[in-house]
Amino acid sequence: AGLSVYAIRRLHNPKLQRFRNASSLPLDVIAKAKPLYGEIVAVDPSGVRFYHLPLLRRAFSNSVSNTVNVAEETICVRPSAIQWTPKLEAVGWMNHVLVGRRVKFIPLRQVSEEHPGVTEGWVQTRKWLRRKDVSYELLSRGLAEIDESSPARTDPYLIRAQAAGLRLRRVSK
Repeated sequence: AGLSVYAIRRLHNPKLQRFRNASSLPLDVIAKAKPLYGEIVAVDPSGVRFYHLPLLRRAFSNSVSNTVNVAEETICVRPSAIQWTPKLEAVGWMNHVLVGRRVKFIPLRQVSEEHPGVTEGWVQTRKWLRRKDVSYELLSRGLAEIDESSPARTDPYLIRAQAAGLRLRRVSK
């Protein structure tokens, strides 16, 4: 009996459970900002589509971007601290860099007032030991602006990125 209780508790562990959409994310995952790992399968006007891969699936799966029903099987994610008004260049950059890549997603809040089913959080890509924050990359390339209503608007890291993006836009004009 003790073993079965242990097995049931382990099966409901967020590291083993797959979250199919934003409504299936437990509130404690968002409140504690627990990182989720998966793959970006698409970029659309409401955000990037994140396919959550739990621990065991991550170890034994290949790319899932061609086999997923995007609307039902993915979490719609907006990169945190930036205004989400995707320009054509930003969508092109995200399609080129993010789609098909494994990412780390840290959910921060549900954006249910304006857009139900959308989750805001930090999205990071990783190549070897180097991590890239998607919000930082969009700001530094001049493809986005800091959201003034975001709690991260005073982060000096993002302010430097936005300044670099503004300089880049002035030089290219």
